[in-house]
Amino acid sequence: MTVNPGFGGQKFIEHMIRKITLLNDMINEYNIKDKIIQVDGGIKASNIDIIYDLGVRDIVVGSDIFNDKPIYDNLNRLKNKISRLI
Repeated sequence: MTVNPGFGGQKFIEHMIRKITLLNDMINEYNIKDKIIQVDGGIKASNIDIIYDLGVRDIVVGSDIFNDKPIYDNLNRLKNKISRLI
């Protein structure tokens, strides 16, 4: 979790970047090829590239899709951002 559990729409907790980095380092150090890191909470088009760069490959997005803008537009924005990452 990259937010405090309990409700949607929270902001990504920045100090989780360090924890994700440490976890990814451990996975690499111990050569654990069958595990991936998943994050959930506060992930948006504006920070998904940072999360991806940390080695995260399973990313849950909620409130950035279901907000006051049309869902179709939100999905396209995320799709465009993700297509540039992979």
